Amino acid sequence: MGLSAEDKKTCEEAFKLYEDEPGKILAYNLGEVMRAPGANPTEEELEKIVSNKQHITFEEYMKAMESQTMHEDPSTKLAGYFTIFDAEGTGRVDTTEMRSVLNNLGERFSQEEMGQVMLMADIDEEGKMQIEDIVKFCKQYK
Repeated sequence: MGLSAEDKKTCEEAFKLYEDEPGKILAYNLGEVMRAPGANPTEEELEKIVSNKQHITFEEYMKAMESQTMHEDPSTKLAGYFTIFDAEGTGRVDTTEMRSVLNNLGERFSQEEMGQVMLMADIDEEGKMQIEDIVKFCKQYK
């Protein structure tokens, strides 16, 4: 994927903040050091890199960062999650189902927040709302 010159500089700065000894960080800090400049490694990726090591060298860190997607827009992933509830592929989801999902999974929304979602969304005559309206709300309020 490659890192821009600016990303490389930011990665180096993040690494230096956590440096335990010259050119090395403690392995258990790797996730934080990778996330600081904008990467989002999975736990599996971290475990593979660390693999029982106590320290990670700067070279190992930069190699791992090269394989990461930086500055990813969460809107795309979020919209993808909500399309699970769009069985017809119309870009719309049933508001009753959405209310249930948002109230029962992950970070819970308050009744006021649920009301705001419903007010913000353009609900059609079938009781469905656009996925893009839900994503806008989630980005704005969560």
